[in-house]
Amino acid sequence: VLEKIVKIDPLDVGNQIQFANALSHIGYEPRAIKVLREACEFHQKQDNLSGFIELMERLIGFTGGDLETRIQLAQACIKNNEIEKALANLETCREIESNNRHVLAMLAKSFILMHEPTRALEVLWDLFKHLKAVGDMASEKNILEQILNLDPSTPEAQEELAKRSHTGVNPAMIDPQKPQMSALEKIIQECDVYARYKRLDKALEHLDDALILSPNTRDVLSRKRDWLFQAGKTSDALNTL
Repeated sequence: VLEKIVKIDPLDVGNQIQFANALSHIGYEPRAIKVLREACEFHQKQDNLSGFIELMERLIGFTGGDLETRIQLAQACIKNNEIEKALANLETCREIESNNRHVLAMLAKSFILMHEPTRALEVLWDLFKHLKAVGDMASEKNILEQILNLDPSTPEAQEELAKRSHTGVNPAMIDPQKPQMSALEKIIQECDVYARYKRLDKALEHLDDALILSPNTRDVLSRKRDWLFQAGKTSDALNTL
């Protein structure tokens, strides 16, 4: 009966969760997980953030939640202004992979939205150290600028930024056979792949990471505006300058 109801009204999140719970109760947990995944995809395409979040939480309850699933949930929570819920998921993500740049960038953004600049600075410094360890000088500079935007009097950030203003890349660190890409360039490349396959929702999610690394990059803002128009989000597109 529940299966028929779900098919008749696919917008009813409560029925979808009840159906998945019923399947799990009678020993069909793999099918329950499949039902929840399909429901999550449906509500994501419908731009129903509240429904998507509720379903993702139930899905994580069944599966334990891998890194990608929890990142998707955190991104949706930030968009839906459920910042505390986003932070809880991001802290779990950090336990899974401590130096994931997407996770660190979203953590910093969440703390800023929660008006907790001290904690945002701690995360930005962690992100800076990670970028420094992998030799991503272009993104290091962007993060230092963000640190100084939050706390202009930070002497360490001032000194690090001054060094990067007067030094180039160490030639010994460069493989001449392999073009070097910054974290920002890597994110943009990922976004372009999603857009090419018409996954504008994912492309826009990753663009938010790019804007955290470099808030005023014209190329990123232009992509965001164009993809918002294509996604039918005209109001958001017009507000993207």
